[in-house]
Amino acid sequence: MKGVLVSLIAVAMALVMSATLGHWLRPKRYLPLFSACVLAAGAAYVAIYALTPPNIWCLPNGWVCMSPWVDFAYGLVVYLLNSHTWVDIFYATCGGFSTALLVEMRRAMRPLETKDIAEKFRAGNAEDGRIYAWRIPILQKHGLISVDGVNAKLALTRKGKFIANIALLLKKAMNLSAGG
Repeated sequence: MKGVLVSLIAVAMALVMSATLGHWLRPKRYLPLFSACVLAAGAAYVAIYALTPPNIWCLPNGWVCMSPWVDFAYGLVVYLLNSHTWVDIFYATCGGFSTALLVEMRRAMRPLETKDIAEKFRAGNAEDGRIYAWRIPILQKHGLISVDGVNAKLALTRKGKFIANIALLLKKAMNLSAGG
């Protein structure tokens, strides 16, 4: 159990380091930043695990693992999985194309036409039409946007606004630019 507790401390350290450094440095690519923070907090995991007693000053004797190596390895796996989850959440909420569409619609504070959204995210190649041909219906199917059939205007639903607001909050916390 000590390994799990220490892994939670280490993942909190990685989150704080990522958010702080991301806010200060404003990197163009976040994966190297996340990797460095996960490695640094991983080193902290090893140090904290080595420097604390088996009961980590709070665990009852029944919760102390008989094999420190098993406890250490289990905690390390929990740490790595939680770190991976953090990176996945970041890219899903702040770096995903669908989320970027929702955020752009939220920033506009009014229903938008497909051409307005397409112009904002134009890649300048033949993929543009294909992307919107399936992306918009999927967002609609999941209840994130509604499409006015007469004017072809797209509007966020309550669920879409909620997700866009969370993404905007995360983008602000990480000091991200409009594009991600």
